Amino acid sequence: MAVSRPRLLLLIAVPAWLLCVTLYRSHRLCSGRVVFDASGALPSYAYLLFRSRIRALRKKRGRLYPSTEGVPETGFAVVNCRIDTDHLRQYCSAAGYGWDYPDSAFRDIPLLYPAVLCSRLFATIVSSAGFRLSPLGLLCLQQTVRKLQPVDELKKGPFQLQASVSEYRPVSAGVEVDVSFKAVGDAGPVWESQITLLSPKTKHLQCHQDRLTQADGTDAGTRVEIRVSWSTGLRWTWTLYGHFLKHLLWIQRPTAYGLWMQSQCLAEVEKHKGADAVRAPVSVHVLYRQPLVLPGRASIRIWEDRNDASFPAQKACRFQMEDPKTRDLFILGEVRS
Repeated sequence: MAVSRPRLLLLIAVPAWLLCVTLYRSHRLCSGRVVFDASGALPSYAYLLFRSRIRALRKKRGRLYPSTEGVPETGFAVVNCRIDTDHLRQYCSAAGYGWDYPDSAFRDIPLLYPAVLCSRLFATIVSSAGFRLSPLGLLCLQQTVRKLQPVDELKKGPFQLQASVSEYRPVSAGVEVDVSFKAVGDAGPVWESQITLLSPKTKHLQCHQDRLTQADGTDAGTRVEIRVSWSTGLRWTWTLYGHFLKHLLWIQRPTAYGLWMQSQCLAEVEKHKGADAVRAPVSVHVLYRQPLVLPGRASIRIWEDRNDASFPAQKACRFQMEDPKTRDLFILGEVRS
């Protein structure tokens, strides 16, 4: 049945009006504010995505812009946060832990779950006026996560999430930036993380150099092969509440997000090494090598590191996700307790 022209205009006008109202409310909410209250309104992801596109029109990739006079240093916080059990189950299901993981005895909330909770703060930072790089084209090179107390401590009451830019570094490939995150409970800091992003001058980049080394073919350890469906990006995007909307607007072949790959690896570490392998205090360091194109297959390898003289007093478990045929690395990491 044909739709009349007035009705068609109405079908277009109403969603457009609602979108404009949402953008305007979020704009008013963000104006001059660095602390948000989770018990009230938060900036919408649609607004943050729109704002990042506007900022990108004024900034080129790979260039560090000077600080703007009158604009404060880039740092934001969300207070009165609480754990949403349904969202936690959704994350556990998408990240390889299983939907019923929160019900398991002697299991802490997964190590990377606070990173998901910080996704809105990350979007707020890179789209803010004080961020000195283009918000588009940022590549994640590495991430360090530290669990200072059991993440379950955040269940005891309202907690606070914090995010800030730590440092900008011009390098040959472009400009690197360190962004730090914290989850703070009543008893102090529970979890912290730092990611290193690159705003590249060119698409052709060499791998980031670090002390971590890839496992060779003779290394003993655990090997798990997984099948990654095309819907992985959609499920993870839904878990992040729409922050990475590029997965919904596929122009090229979709790829698995790095945080998802890291979550899958840590889930396998816990399955094969036990909950004590990731019990606080613990530190995880990860290098991101190349994207995993969907759909596809991946192989997760886990092994003990007994030859590292740098940290003789610490137990180290290393992991990597690779292409099972070519052995090209997707991510490489280690867990230290």
